[in-house]
Amino acid sequence: MGITFGSRARAFRLSTLLRTPLLSATVNDRRLLLYRNPRSGAVAVWVSPEGNAPVSGERLFGATIQGAQGQCWRASDGVALVPGVTDLKPYPYRFTYWFAWSSHYPATDIFDSESDKPETAQ
Repeated sequence: MGITFGSRARAFRLSTLLRTPLLSATVNDRRLLLYRNPRSGAVAVWVSPEGNAPVSGERLFGATIQGAQGQCWRASDGVALVPGVTDLKPYPYRFTYWFAWSSHYPATDIFDSESDKPETAQ
């Protein structure tokens, strides 16, 4: 799966999304949440509710994302479940084969789920 922001591109291994249904990652200093529904396989990408703040503990409870300050959103569509909390904003992404993606974005960073430090594609 690939995400672009300005001139930067980031790729996410499908195996990582299969193991971890909620990821927090950055692309060009933009913090994003990636959710994969374990039953349907559907994926959603949201702009983090905390903007560009460092990763601060969004957690997944069933199909609900809970923020660090007690906010709650439905993971499938980003709708806020707590009064006064703003809905999550969707962020565009693409599913494609690596050879196709890397030909358009040869300097893609590959997401490393352990540290969120990108590996640069070779």
